[in-house]
Amino acid sequence: SIVAAICGARVTATDIPTENILTKIQTNIDLNKSLLPQTENILTKIQTNIDLNKSLLPQTANIQVKALDVTTDKCGDDYDIILAGDVIYDDKITDAFVSFIQQTLTGHKNTKFLVSLEKRYVFTVKDLETVAPAFDHFMDKLEPLLDEVIVEFLELDFDQYFCYDRSDDMVLMEIKSR
Repeated sequence: SIVAAICGARVTATDIPTENILTKIQTNIDLNKSLLPQTENILTKIQTNIDLNKSLLPQTANIQVKALDVTTDKCGDDYDIILAGDVIYDDKITDAFVSFIQQTLTGHKNTKFLVSLEKRYVFTVKDLETVAPAFDHFMDKLEPLLDEVIVEFLELDFDQYFCYDRSDDMVLMEIKSR
């Protein structure tokens, strides 16, 4: 989210509606605020019941934090791209995420999802082999939508600008309307 905002994108950073997680996202943004483009000395009055001494804060130009519950929330805004990172790890969340993708692309035909995930391999007694069950479940849920959406696996051979170990099991896909 922060890199997208640095590059000039209008960003809404989301996660599940848990105060602790949303606070951590906002803290991360605050700690990296010096990297973000700032509005020209604009002060925004926060319309809440907070202490009036704290009601005028500098506004970061391009990033806001919101809760998103993919099991109940809908994408009401138009976004060019929705970045989803590491959201495939639980079957119930995956089912809700696939429904969110379908509902979003039905109402917003020009929106694209870029989904980044790591295939998490585990040995299962059921399969008696090492499998990536969360990834497999995600792909199984996407398959019935292939008449409506295009799923394209993107190459990962682009330059790496941040210091991290890129997993050999990383997947990057673009999902968009047909």
